[in-house]
Amino acid sequence: MPEILRGVRRGLEPLPPDSAQRFEALHLEITSGAVTEFADAGADTELFAEATRPHLGKNWLDLPWFFAEALFYRRVLHAMGFFGEGPLARVDPYARAKQAELTPREGLGRLCKVLAALADASQARVHQLLLASLWGNRVDLSYNVATALGAYQGNAASDLLIDDTGVVVQRLTGGAGKIALIADNAGTELLMDLALVRELLSLGKNVELHLKSQPTFVSDATREDFIGTLACLEQTPGVLRALAQALNAALDAGQLEVVTDFFYTSPWHYPQLPGELVRRFRACDLVILKGDANYRRLCSDAHWPHSTPFSDVVDYFPAPLVALRTLKSELIVGLSPGTSEQLSADEPEWLVNGRRGVIQAWLP
Repeated sequence: MPEILRGVRRGLEPLPPDSAQRFEALHLEITSGAVTEFADAGADTELFAEATRPHLGKNWLDLPWFFAEALFYRRVLHAMGFFGEGPLARVDPYARAKQAELTPREGLGRLCKVLAALADASQARVHQLLLASLWGNRVDLSYNVATALGAYQGNAASDLLIDDTGVVVQRLTGGAGKIALIADNAGTELLMDLALVRELLSLGKNVELHLKSQPTFVSDATREDFIGTLACLEQTPGVLRALAQALNAALDAGQLEVVTDFFYTSPWHYPQLPGELVRRFRACDLVILKGDANYRRLCSDAHWPHSTPFSDVVDYFPAPLVALRTLKSELIVGLSPGTSEQLSADEPEWLVNGRRGVIQAWLP
């Protein structure tokens, strides 16, 4: 967290004096102080004030980890003056890092390779694009442990610990219906997600793309990132421009809808879903949850035994779901007995280094 905070500050300099003071105070608080209150003009300020009250005066290292992360990224916005009227109002502090992914040698080049290799049959294409969407989650700018693994790799079948792709493909190619995709990172991952979305639209699906309402977790995708990504694709001739044109046409026709909700930047877990999202998900044939943070929320960020059946953990969810996630935290369920122990013996960092992933479904 201190390293991320320093990087954000460097990227925003020269800072207004009041922002500089708030950055100094936040750095001191997370490194040696106790949790304090904050107030600004954000629509979620009271949400965070209520969630923070039980933890006021505690050391940050004593906080529940997901809550600490959500609070930290919200406090970064407060420190810079994101919700004010100054020069940093509504400025994405992570924009430069995210935009670096939209270059021919990075995300765009990776996407071109994926699209060039697509099969002719629709089920095979959906299968390929699910894998591309999964492994795109390796590119996470907030997590330097996983970054050490290297760039996106599109075909790592031996690293797929749980593979429910077959039943998911059947659900996704089974005629008209509605799919929600809860995105994670901008850049490479969002590009792969958009290729999957375009394929689902071509199969007659209506798609909701759920994005963050404001910057968080460095590379998490916001509505503004989606708009910028489409603009970048439109400026790139060939298959990438065609992808953007198809997505824009679906937006105009109402077949594709972009959804944001403050839940996605809150410290809440999925058992605490607000009513509006419950209503939306109940109307879906399948909800696709992307990334490690969504998986943690799905499992209430708890230390379940690794062989706990996935259905035992997620059966509260209001719709069938599939989690596409590369492992960057010490949490997983649904493994066969003994698998966790063998993985730990072979590679002690397997839970957190981002190498392995799951395509894990609950289809009641």
